[in-house]
Amino acid sequence: VSTQSTGAAQSLIEKEFQALNELGRYYSHFETFVNPNDPCHSQPRILCNSKNSSIIGLNLSNLNLGGTISPLLGSFSDLEYLDLSFNSFSGPLPSFLWAIPSLKTLKLRRYGLQKGLGLSFQWDLSVLPIFPLVHLDLSDNSLTGEIPSEICSKHFPQLSILVLRNNQLSGELPVSLFSLFNLTSLDLSSNALEGQLIGLEWGRLSALEVLNLSNNKLSGGIPLELFSLPKLRVLNLASNHLGSHDNEFTDKPTVAPVPALDCPLLTRR
Repeated sequence: VSTQSTGAAQSLIEKEFQALNELGRYYSHFETFVNPNDPCHSQPRILCNSKNSSIIGLNLSNLNLGGTISPLLGSFSDLEYLDLSFNSFSGPLPSFLWAIPSLKTLKLRRYGLQKGLGLSFQWDLSVLPIFPLVHLDLSDNSLTGEIPSEICSKHFPQLSILVLRNNQLSGELPVSLFSLFNLTSLDLSSNALEGQLIGLEWGRLSALEVLNLSNNKLSGGIPLELFSLPKLRVLNLASNHLGSHDNEFTDKPTVAPVPALDCPLLTRR
């Protein structure tokens, strides 16, 4: 490793530590967890890379943090894990969260999002068209509107866990969800989702282990295809309007197959 590259890496770490200290001053409840001299070995809320000491994990949950989400969080280019759950933040999700190039886990459960806000993504796809997220949790936030078609394999090719539980999401299940071939857990329970399960491309979700669609307004029959998913071990469809017809279980498709790549443009026919 050259002296120049080593110096650049050291400069980056110093900038991250400076940003961390500024973050502590910005959020006074977090400041007590930051040791300005050795932030990597002070608190379990801060996780650093063992090789170069860059910050790869921040747990700011349950700290009663308020105001807007600080743009300082966008200073950590190697950040892989960020948990802002159970706080009192205000305003929409800032665009810089989607521009963290290494972020794999983003937990925003009951983080204080303004009630009645639509679930929309203010991102610049020219900057970062593909997101490395593996785990996204936006549960318990009173989000409204439909599930965005941008949540698909084109933009989230590695997404494995998607939790949108206990919001106020409406509309039908977007067909773009069925391009997420790496999904192992999908929790859309306790919303106001409508439409039928029959005719959707459930067979594409062959990695799915957990599916929770309970407490919605889904209707019609239950597709037999669900019971053929090879890894599915938890299926919860309770408190819907399913099985209200003679064909409670059916495997007859009612929509055209879903294209694999053009997920943002997909519409239900």
